[in-house]
Amino acid sequence: MRALFLIGTAAGLLALRAPELPAPRRSFSPAAGTGQLAAFSPNGSLVAVAGGAASVALFQTGTGLLLRTYSGHAQLVTDLAFAPHPDTVLSADAAGQVRLWHSETLAPLGRWQAPAPLVAVAFAPGGGRAVLATTRGCWLWTLRGTQAPVRLRLALPAKSSITALAFAPDGQGLALGFSSGVVVLHQFGSNTLKTKVLGTTAVRSLCLQADTLLAAVGTPAVKIWPFRFDAPVAALPVPQKLTAVAVESSGRTLALGFETGETMLWSRRENRAEYVCRAKGSTRRLQFQPGGDLLLATYEGDTPKTWLVL
Repeated sequence: MRALFLIGTAAGLLALRAPELPAPRRSFSPAAGTGQLAAFSPNGSLVAVAGGAASVALFQTGTGLLLRTYSGHAQLVTDLAFAPHPDTVLSADAAGQVRLWHSETLAPLGRWQAPAPLVAVAFAPGGGRAVLATTRGCWLWTLRGTQAPVRLRLALPAKSSITALAFAPDGQGLALGFSSGVVVLHQFGSNTLKTKVLGTTAVRSLCLQADTLLAAVGTPAVKIWPFRFDAPVAALPVPQKLTAVAVESSGRTLALGFETGETMLWSRRENRAEYVCRAKGSTRRLQFQPGGDLLLATYEGDTPKTWLVL
């Protein structure tokens, strides 16, 4: 059965018929937990999977083979990220424990105790720094050395919790999304802040480009903020409530995830839908394979999956 999608354009809504729904390339089922967290290694050869358990499973991307399991946490893992160099993983848990470890040997490389449970972690491009976020604060961890993470002095929205974060491609900008629908952009070089209200619902997913921020806030629209030009926020209509957004490295293709578990690829150059895939449960995260042709998706009610998209 073919799906009908409506895409917003300057001239109105464009109706397109998507191709037949494909099958996933691979599914990754950890021995413990839900698998709601997943990430590609920098070379795309590994997939780390966690969520709902105190372990992190490492799979081979091409075969789906479980290679090894990291068991350094005592509480549920709440987020994870691969460093830009392929052998290092950063993971955090519900007790605020942060672990840095080697993805091949599982050897510990560093640790830190946060003052509250961690909700998000991310490496800056280059891999020398990482941001660790609780619901009400962010810490910058400079990994080359023995210095402990330093709290960033940010004016955060009142009565609002951090729900998403993203680095700029050059590592000089950090975007934070909040439960109130606000986004805060911190520029490290100038130590300046920009704040914008994207809506009244929680920011679920962020992508930060050189001059534009893209966000999913659980409404049927992609929120687009050209922050470099201090322009107002635009809304690109999409067919369903948007829960995840990712941008391919060239910036020409978006991956859009919906509450229904569907994911759509949209060509920014041609302004049209190119591909649709479907799983069970709300789409939680999306990531394009570095240097490859796969899309990694995680879901609220299904195992992480890769899809052949490029």
